[in-house]
Amino acid sequence: MQDGSPAGQRSLSGLGVVAFLLFLAAGLAAGLALRHGPREEAPARAAPEDASVKSNIVVVMTDDQRLEQMSALPETRKLVGTQGVKFKRFYATDPLCCPSRATFLTGQYAHNTGVTSNGGPNGLDALDQQDTLGVWLEQAGYRTAFVGKYLNGYGLEDPEQVPPGWSDWHALLDPSTHDYLDYELNENGEITERGATTGDYKTTVLGDLAVGAVRSAARGSRPLFLYLGFNAPHSPSTPATRDLGSAADVQAPRSPAFDEGNLSDKPSFLRGQPPLGSGAEARIDARNQGALESLAEVDRQVARLVEVLRAKGELGRTYIFFTSDNGYIGGEHRIEFGKLLAYEPGSQMPLLMRGPGVPAGETSDALVGNIDLAPTIAAIAGAEPTIEVDGRSLLPLAANPEAPSGRALLIESLVRDELTFYGYPYAAIRDGHFKYIRFDNGEEELYNLARDPYELQSLADDPAYAERKRSLAAALEQLRDCRGRGCDVSPRPVAG
Repeated sequence: MQDGSPAGQRSLSGLGVVAFLLFLAAGLAAGLALRHGPREEAPARAAPEDASVKSNIVVVMTDDQRLEQMSALPETRKLVGTQGVKFKRFYATDPLCCPSRATFLTGQYAHNTGVTSNGGPNGLDALDQQDTLGVWLEQAGYRTAFVGKYLNGYGLEDPEQVPPGWSDWHALLDPSTHDYLDYELNENGEITERGATTGDYKTTVLGDLAVGAVRSAARGSRPLFLYLGFNAPHSPSTPATRDLGSAADVQAPRSPAFDEGNLSDKPSFLRGQPPLGSGAEARIDARNQGALESLAEVDRQVARLVEVLRAKGELGRTYIFFTSDNGYIGGEHRIEFGKLLAYEPGSQMPLLMRGPGVPAGETSDALVGNIDLAPTIAAIAGAEPTIEVDGRSLLPLAANPEAPSGRALLIESLVRDELTFYGYPYAAIRDGHFKYIRFDNGEEELYNLARDPYELQSLADDPAYAERKRSLAAALEQLRDCRGRGCDVSPRPVAG
């Protein structure tokens, strides 16, 4: 399958050899066969022991993006998703911005990073910035470039700080991180003010900086690791001028869970929620409109990145990941807005992955999470994590999209030790078609997502599912404080 790359590509067999060698460098087993048409040719490479033989890695992350909002990203779907693998069951293991981004940088669950909140001592301050993905890849010979949103609170105490591990640093500074105009950046230790005019619209500026990083790396001898964090579509969304009103007629998703009629099976902090009403529905629609319109410019910038990689002869040896930091709840179970809870709209995220040897146009149903991204990137780079990661490399699943993940996944929220706006802290386990949630106050939820994908009826008190609940609860106890390979947990099999 072609995607508009220049003529002069190799035959399928020749490209298979290149992809095979690249997968060997990433630590994959031999014998991988490509099953699809020709892809972009990678220029001749240096000897395997030279760092330049390694693949480039580009990660694009949005902020608070619902899975359904991929509809606003047609170029991203075409250039990344259609040219690679889409992971259908990809989850934020702590569906909150700062904990999720810390997990991306470490491959660890929030209970191991210590980053469990968006601020305070359990926010950015809890992250060991001396030992993250950027450090590992820089030590493995990569030029490492960061552009965009880092962790919440960055810039409040030391706006000139550049964390270790980054060769090129262009980070948004709080408190203006979520402003689309009139914002500040730390650019390699220098503070710059941007966004005084609509020509300095943030998403476009971040795209410019990312494209600049690709061009700079192409002139050098080191492979590139680029982490690009857009703050779109985080609310309050401000679309680019040309996109204003483009989604005015689009209604927010109205699944059966929207303004749910019966909350008697839900935890106590939700049971008293009133119906949404017309005002709340209008606000939900307005937020969704702003999100879709702000994502339109993200889509253009992803297309620009792909084009400059192609123009520089680098696309065929570049892995590209597209994802978000968490999902977003918008009206489901009468929750007007929010995240952090384990319900599907808030915890499920998009993940698209393309790269050398990754089959095009495939979909994986494997159960995976953001703990798996750092191990995957480290495997591609031939980098050695110097901390004990909790996730696994996705490379084998990308190469064989029909394979199962073979383990359960933890979703947790440790943001407080008492009731908050989002509810009590909880730990949840996702395994097979089931999701079991246990709140710190002892309340429980259990859903069979194969039969109840919108989580309308908890089975926690159903005697027919008592054995299933016991099995999931026992596995959850192992996951709550797991570390490293101890997180490879599977519940005891239960019939039915």
